[in-house]
Amino acid sequence: MPWNEHLCTNGYPAAFTNADAKNVVHRAGLDEPFWVTVAGNTKSAYWYVDHGGFTLCVVSNVHPQWGGAVAGHSYIPGWRNWQMDTPYDRVPVIDKYEVDDNPPAHIDLYPRPRRR
Repeated sequence: MPWNEHLCTNGYPAAFTNADAKNVVHRAGLDEPFWVTVAGNTKSAYWYVDHGGFTLCVVSNVHPQWGGAVAGHSYIPGWRNWQMDTPYDRVPVIDKYEVDDNPPAHIDLYPRPRRR
């Protein structure tokens, strides 16, 4: 899948593949997310992950239900036509995060060069 060049105006990792996207999603969630929000029946956690000289945003969704949350989808904004199921071992972790009604002052959803 290609990057959406209209949204990814700060560049993006070269030679990025769906396998790379899956690896990046699995690396997200190892730390606390920088933001957790809920809309309707979808709780979303946001992380930054460095890959190929860029910082990528990863969004993982779960759907809280009586008896426990179920996996939604995870994706990387700007990576076209790709998503995967939120890793099942992350579902109960994401479900327990507190929702933050105050988003960060600035959110980079699309790739940006890694800051040093």
